[in-house]
Amino acid sequence: MNSSTNLQLSLATRAKIELEKRRRKKEKEQKLGVVQPFNEWLKETSPEYEWDYQHLLLIQKHLQEIVDGKQKRIIILMPPQHGKSLHTTIHFPAYFLEKFPEKRIIVGAYNREYACKFSMASKRLLQRRNFVFGDMNHANEWNTGRGGFLKSFGFQSGITGTSSDLTIIDDPIKNITDARSIVMRDKVWDEFEYSIESREQKNTSFIIILTRWHHDDLVGRLLKRDGREAWDIISLPAIAEENDLIGRAPGEPLCEDRKTLEKLLKERHDNPAKFAALFQQNPSIDGGNIIKEEYFQDQYYDTLPRLDYVVESIDTNQKPSTNKKGSYTAITTWGVRDDKIFMLDCWRGKCGYLELKEMALRKNDQYSPSYLLIEDTVNGCALIQELTSTTMLPIKPIDPHGDKQIRLEACTPLFANKKIFFPKNASWLYDYIQEMISFPTGTNNDQVDSTSQALNFIQNRFQNYYSSLCN
Repeated sequence: MNSSTNLQLSLATRAKIELEKRRRKKEKEQKLGVVQPFNEWLKETSPEYEWDYQHLLLIQKHLQEIVDGKQKRIIILMPPQHGKSLHTTIHFPAYFLEKFPEKRIIVGAYNREYACKFSMASKRLLQRRNFVFGDMNHANEWNTGRGGFLKSFGFQSGITGTSSDLTIIDDPIKNITDARSIVMRDKVWDEFEYSIESREQKNTSFIIILTRWHHDDLVGRLLKRDGREAWDIISLPAIAEENDLIGRAPGEPLCEDRKTLEKLLKERHDNPAKFAALFQQNPSIDGGNIIKEEYFQDQYYDTLPRLDYVVESIDTNQKPSTNKKGSYTAITTWGVRDDKIFMLDCWRGKCGYLELKEMALRKNDQYSPSYLLIEDTVNGCALIQELTSTTMLPIKPIDPHGDKQIRLEACTPLFANKKIFFPKNASWLYDYIQEMISFPTGTNNDQVDSTSQALNFIQNRFQNYYSSLCN
C-alpha cells in the first residue's frame, strides 16, 4: 500500500472521527436543550429563505415566547403565499423538538396526506442538522427517543388518544366548497372541541393558522365562544388597514417580494368578496349579511342627474378621540332625484371634536346639503349645539331608535329594490361595500350607521310625500 493510499485512508478516518465528534456534540446539546434563538436557527438551517420580513419577525416574536416557557394560544391570519406554513408549521416544530426533545407536538391539517407532508418536512430539517431520532419512523408520526414526538392528523379522519405540549392547526378547511358546507364546518369544530381541546394539558400551547374562507370558520367560532382577549391574534391583511400590527401605513402591501400592490389591487378588483376573505381576513356571510353583495351589482353611475336635494349624515364616535386608538367617525353624503338615491361621498377617520367640526364644515362647503343629519348622542350633541349657535347650517338632530341592526334592516328595501346608485370609480367604494356586506359580523360599523341614518331619513321623506299625494 503506497503512501498516497495511506494518506487517503488517514483522511477518511479523520473525517469519520470528526463526524462522530459532531454527532456526539449534537446529541449532548439536544440533551441539554442548547439551541440558539428561533430567528438565528432559521437562518442557519434554511439560509435559502429570507426570514427578516417584518411580518415573519412578528410571528417569530410570538413563537419565541412559547419556547421561553409561556403558554400561548395564538391565531395567525395571513393571506396565501406569505410564508405562514413554511415558517410556523414546518420550521417551528423542528426547532421546538431540537430544543425540547422530550416534548410532544400534534400537527393538524385538512386531511392526513397534507398533514404528513408537514410532518416529514419538519423531520428532513432535523436530519439536515444531524438530529438523533428514536425508533419510530412513520410518515404521520416519529419520535425523538427521549419521550418527545411529532404526530400529524387530518381533520377528515380525526385523531384519538393523544395529548400534547404544542398543537398546531394549519388550515383545517381545504377550499371554499368545504368552507360553505355547514357539515364540514361542524366536523372541524367537533374535532377541535372533542378530540383536541378535550385533551389539552395544563401547559399546552395552541397555534391556529388560517386563511379565512368563511365567517363561521374555526376562528370565527373560537372568537365567538372565548372572546378575542383569550387569544393572541396576529391578523395581517395583504393590504394594510388602520392600526396595522407591523406599522404599515394604510394601503401598503404585506410583502412586495411576495405579492406586489399592483397584483393585489387587480385581485381585489376581479373578486372583491374573495379578496376580503382570503387576503384581508375579513369574510362576510355568503352574499352579504343584512346587505347583500348583489345589491351593488350594476348600481353605478358615471354622471349625476340634477338633484332634488342633498343629505349629509354624520355618525360621530362615541367618545372624543385625541389619538389613533379612538373609534371612527363617518360622514356620508347623498343626493336624491325622484325616487332614486345617489351616494356622492364617504369619509371616515379618527379625529377629535375640533377635527370633526372642521370636516363637517368642509363637507358642507363642498356639497351644500339641504339637510345635515347629526346623531344626537355624546359628541354629536356638542356639535349640534355649537353649529346651531354659530352657523346657519340646515342641522337636523337625529335621535336613533332601536339598535344598529334594526336601523339598517329598516332601509334594506332601498338596496334590494335597486334604488341606490354609487360613484363608479370612487377610491373609498371598496372599503365601504365590504363594511356594508360584513355587518353585523365585521370589525367596523361607522359607515353603516351613517348610511342607515341618511337612508331612513330619506325613506321617511318618500313616505310622507306619497302619503300627501293620497290625501
